[in-house]
Amino acid sequence: MSPYQEIVLMPATTSPDAHYISGLTDDKHEVDRALEVARRASGVVLYFHGGLSSENYMESTLGPWLLDSIFQDTNLGGAGGLHPIFVNYDAGPFDWEKIRRFLQELIVKRIVKALIGRFQCEQVKQLVNTDGDNDAAWAEAGRGILMISGMRFSDEQIGYLLGDEEAQRELQGKIEKADAEIAGIARDIEQFAEEKGAASADIGVFKPAKFIVRVAARFALGTRHQIEPTIMEEFLREMSFLGLAELAQNHWKIVYENTEKCWIPNNNGQRLIAALAQLRTERGGQFPIHVVSHSAGAIAIAYLVAYLARNNGPKLDNIIMLVPAVNLKLFAETIVAFSHTYTNFRAFVLKREKEESDNLASIVYPASLLYFVSGVAENAGFGDRMLPIEQHLRRRKPYVSDWYKSMFGGVQGEYEKVWDFFDGDGRLIYCPNLVGDSGRKNDGSSHSNTKYPWITRELAKSVLYLLTGSLVNNGNLPRPTKPPGAPSA
Repeated sequence: MSPYQEIVLMPATTSPDAHYISGLTDDKHEVDRALEVARRASGVVLYFHGGLSSENYMESTLGPWLLDSIFQDTNLGGAGGLHPIFVNYDAGPFDWEKIRRFLQELIVKRIVKALIGRFQCEQVKQLVNTDGDNDAAWAEAGRGILMISGMRFSDEQIGYLLGDEEAQRELQGKIEKADAEIAGIARDIEQFAEEKGAASADIGVFKPAKFIVRVAARFALGTRHQIEPTIMEEFLREMSFLGLAELAQNHWKIVYENTEKCWIPNNNGQRLIAALAQLRTERGGQFPIHVVSHSAGAIAIAYLVAYLARNNGPKLDNIIMLVPAVNLKLFAETIVAFSHTYTNFRAFVLKREKEESDNLASIVYPASLLYFVSGVAENAGFGDRMLPIEQHLRRRKPYVSDWYKSMFGGVQGEYEKVWDFFDGDGRLIYCPNLVGDSGRKNDGSSHSNTKYPWITRELAKSVLYLLTGSLVNNGNLPRPTKPPGAPSA
């Protein structure tokens, strides 16, 4: 008989406070409350929320929903089974509505429509369709476009960019010959800026010709995110006087900073891990510690793994990442480099067609949040920062090219390490392929829906199978009761 068998006599319900800690604070009472219940459990599941979920949202809305659904006692071994703890890293509310309202303005729709028209013309059809797989004329044109549009490169990087000088001069002449359509768009933008109160001089920040050729360069180089999302990403980047790209980038910077701070000595994240390590020792090593993340919660796990490696911390049993939003450089430096800190790893990633058919911002940004993070929020990589998405996890051009790695990172072999990591052991699962189920079901997967187990039930079943080794039925994943004042799912 297990020395801990008496835990099955404990009541199934616990205080809600025992499920939440703020990883950034030094309030040890939060950890004490969570640990009090953990001592009566067979193990723990630490859950790390996404980068758009505030601490208040977790405690008032999403946390209760998950406790009523995927993390109900029945699914985790009953009374005395696994104890879920939500580790919050409040990044503050993200004012996505400000960007959404701007993108939906008529002026932006007109720009998108006009540029889509330009990309349908015969002169650029070949460019659009190469998708980075043509090493000849269009790849050279794309590299030339980057130089012409004023990007700053070192002498070594320029060596990778130089193509036929005569062809580049001809291309530059075409770019500088703006037609009436582009001139009309520029006038509309200036009028729009004046209506919004921007100084007239600020409009000089936006160069319509430069903006268009940067979009063209991304198509030529194969770093595109479909036509409309690519256009909007570059538009936000160029319209710097409105501060929209900076808004997203600053928020994402805070997410990285706060998730890392969770593991500073005496912050609650570090306190919790130290307490769980002690509890495992008391149990003779028989106390599993699982971690699950959604979206940017993967960044918190990456920094946790680095902390465990530096401090000889307790070995994690399962790392489960749902649609992880962590750049591949950090992933390589932590998850790949310190694989001795955990036993099993699984990442559930949307198929590329799912990412592209997602709908983050109505008509004007018809793609997933991870494409927006890659294209705008991650301030590197020329609008295509490498993330764990299918587009970046295939060994393909341009990401395998020396010139790409020289310009945008990866010269230390980071990407190859990630590709090798995912090549074996079933670590990468494209939704809706499942674990513990031989079928392939389309259960409405989208980036946002993957955090709602009552919508993406097949994915939730896979997570529970990895945590417990048991299969559950749909009845164990009910749509939860809406908490008072909570938004609709």
